[in-house]
Amino acid sequence: MAAALLSSAGDRPLPADVVVFGEIGLLGEVRAVSRAADRAREAAALGFSRVALPERNAGAELALAAVPISAVGDLLALLGVRG
Repeated sequence: MAAALLSSAGDRPLPADVVVFGEIGLLGEVRAVSRAADRAREAAALGFSRVALPERNAGAELALAAVPISAVGDLLALLGVRG
């Protein structure tokens, strides 16, 4: 949801090959989620080639290229939007 809002506000589309998941805290930090490898495997099956995910989940065995995210600002950087 946050990635879609940032994409819209910055008038920059999300890259078509990237899937994004994570939990955002009140201070903008991106928290780890459960079953990251399963989520990435499903995304790969749907045709995605990269996954933007919480930094703490990036060490998991993933089926996609990982783009670690630790804060909302990292999503802005992924979109090429200045914060």
